[in-house]
Amino acid sequence: SILLNNYALVSIDEDKELARELYSKAIEISRRLLGDDHETTATSLLGLSGILGDLEKFEEALEAVDDSLSSFVRYMGQYNSATFEALNCKAIILTGMDRFEQAAICFEEAVNIAEHVYDQQDPEGLRVIGNAAVALNIAGRLEDSVNYFEKFVNNTCKSHPVPNIQVIEYLLGYLAVLRKLKETRTQIEIINEAYKLACECESYDFKELADLFHLLAILNRDHFWGIRS
Repeated sequence: SILLNNYALVSIDEDKELARELYSKAIEISRRLLGDDHETTATSLLGLSGILGDLEKFEEALEAVDDSLSSFVRYMGQYNSATFEALNCKAIILTGMDRFEQAAICFEEAVNIAEHVYDQQDPEGLRVIGNAAVALNIAGRLEDSVNYFEKFVNNTCKSHPVPNIQVIEYLLGYLAVLRKLKETRTQIEIINEAYKLACECESYDFKELADLFHLLAILNRDHFWGIRS
């Protein structure tokens, strides 16, 4: 079963249908030999849910990830990296189904676990904080979204544990929320941070940033400062 899981994992990029078959076979073996409440069975279910999500078979993916999450919690408890990964995967699947409020709740639960399991600046924990902020914005929970974006910025921009391009994408999402809330000065601070990170990237499409600079320069002419382009 473990070998099948590893084979499926290395096959994902080349052949998702093959990976799906391998995970399904691994689940069958694990359930027969180890039962439902075992780490290997749960890991196979989690891998299958990710593949099904990639194939946009979202209902099947949701069923698999729910089974995986339940197994991890029963076998290992709530606060561990496996449960965190399962919650994060479920949130991503729900996002693909446009069920953003439910996705946001899952991301928030994952953030809570990450705070117990990971260091504050661990990349995995930071990504789920960013994803939670994005989902909360889409779900219309703007103030909650801002809180998560602020947590992401405070923990990320100090040491850059996440690649700069990904950080910039989250910062642009933060800007979108701030524009809805008309938080002018905070927008300027975030643009400065995004611009600084973009300058450190070897390759980045500056058009999106340039458009934002232009728009904000017009809207906030009296307050716009610190930008050189």
